[in-house]
Amino acid sequence: MPLLPSTTDDSLFDNLLPGDIYRYSRACKDAYSAVSSYIRRRFRIQSVLGKYFTDNEILEFRELQYHTGMLVSGSTALQFFERVMYPDSDLDLYVEHRYRREVAAWLLSTGYTYVERPIWPLTVEDNEPNETLEEILDRVPSTEEDDESQTDFLEPEVPRGYFGAAILMNFEKKNPVRKIQVITCHFAPLQMILNFHSTCVMNILTYDKAYALFPHATFDEHKSLVNLPSNARWRRRYVRRSAAIGRYKERGWEPVYNITRQEYEDPKSMFAHGVRRVGDAKCWTIPLFPKLDLPEGTIQTSSWSLYYDKRLEPRISFGVFYWKRLKFSHLFADELLSRHIADVAGEIEDRLRDAQQTNEETDIEFRRKVNLYLDLFYSEGNGSTFDPWTRREAEDIDRELEERAQTYLRISS
Repeated sequence: MPLLPSTTDDSLFDNLLPGDIYRYSRACKDAYSAVSSYIRRRFRIQSVLGKYFTDNEILEFRELQYHTGMLVSGSTALQFFERVMYPDSDLDLYVEHRYRREVAAWLLSTGYTYVERPIWPLTVEDNEPNETLEEILDRVPSTEEDDESQTDFLEPEVPRGYFGAAILMNFEKKNPVRKIQVITCHFAPLQMILNFHSTCVMNILTYDKAYALFPHATFDEHKSLVNLPSNARWRRRYVRRSAAIGRYKERGWEPVYNITRQEYEDPKSMFAHGVRRVGDAKCWTIPLFPKLDLPEGTIQTSSWSLYYDKRLEPRISFGVFYWKRLKFSHLFADELLSRHIADVAGEIEDRLRDAQQTNEETDIEFRRKVNLYLDLFYSEGNGSTFDPWTRREAEDIDRELEERAQTYLRISS
């Protein structure tokens, strides 16, 4: 029997921090039931997408997300987890560049109009003419259109253009005014999110789940770890984005430029170093309803590393794996994982030389094998003090890779 009527639950839970709600849910069976019911009522995808689409269009939008890997992020995802609405915010969509035409066509079909603007990024002369939609869709070819290779590893400095962006498209609908910004990425859209200015906006909405990557810091402590690119060229560009940090500071998030030694040595700290993956124990993961009759997504296959330099300033590091047999690109945390991914891809490629298999079926097989490897060797607390790409000797990597391979074969066979 519920502890209180649901309306009373709402008035109480609305004033609790997410961590407090979680702790309350563990008090007893009735408390868990009350919290579960509250989450389904309060954390509704319609609450943030209803401003832009009808209920039927939201279902279509989520199906489009599944087929294109498109992510909702930025202030919209932050509002979803915060249970607030920013009145002047836009909808920011991130999608792999090869799916740009499908997304643009769907937005036009729902009544949105493309807003012409000068060529982006904004490094052109003031008199640069506006681009039509067809011009911007054709301007940058996708990887599969301009790259003859079937498989591509990029590690670890992968951004092209503006932190990995290919093009930016603005769409608008009037009465009332609603604005949608589509940012296409050469590879995985998650790389754009992990290149954001700070961790408070590293939240994503997929077609079936919402993920907050640093929930304790973002929603309980209202702290945001400032994300400084390790590459000097990218760091110079980052300086021009400091206004975004100031904007979120005004909204209540305290920027954190480096951590303390005590925080660094605590594996349970909110900014603990080590390998992370989407949907791990440190994420806040919320299923979205109504549940769609679609297979599980592949976003949880992506991983990254959070490490610190001698000044205890943070670095987020990852590589990108692109393969034409897969529907989407994937991020991987370190060289050991990249070697396993190469083995998986080679094994699948050899088997498929004389067989027919759709990209979706290949995605499912790839996801299963990579996720098993992640489960085996990248459990919580498996941290690294140094940059995982440059601080290890080749013979050490080969030795550990061989040990892992034997364990993986024993478990998977």
